Amino acid sequence: MEEFSLRLQALLDRRGYTPFTLSKEMGVSRSLTWSWVRGNSYPDLYHFAQLVRILDTDANYLLFGKEI
Repeated sequence: MEEFSLRLQALLDRRGYTPFTLSKEMGVSRSLTWSWVRGNSYPDLYHFAQLVRILDTDANYLLFGKEI
């Protein structure tokens, strides 16, 4: 889970997002996005798809660290 949160944080940094701005963009609570960034939980499938779209990344990269 730690690797997911590190990739998520790197993508947020690259896009100029903070967990707070991401939560506003996604329409979720700040505590939920912080939970993902801290590595305490994973997003569900719906929110994962939102992350991929908002952060303009490959789902395989976000999950596994490599694009296919």
